[in-house]
Amino acid sequence: MLFLDHISDLCWSNKQVVLLVLYLLFFLPSSGSGRVVFHSAEKKKNVPPLFVFGDSMVDNGNNVFLPNPETKFDFLPYG
Repeated sequence: MLFLDHISDLCWSNKQVVLLVLYLLFFLPSSGSGRVVFHSAEKKKNVPPLFVFGDSMVDNGNNVFLPNPETKFDFLPYG
């Protein structure tokens, strides 16, 4: 019985390690990426390219009605 208790303790520590790794992978990279840097209004604003998975605002054709013309993708082959 003592051996089985040791195995269950080992499994619990593996779960904790997995949760820690998942936390580090998903939450730490996004913690500082939301910073906004403001430049003077005289410079042209460039929009950096983004790869977004599962967001309906960047799917083909869903952002046609946004006021910023740089973000529209209503031309072939996208919509």
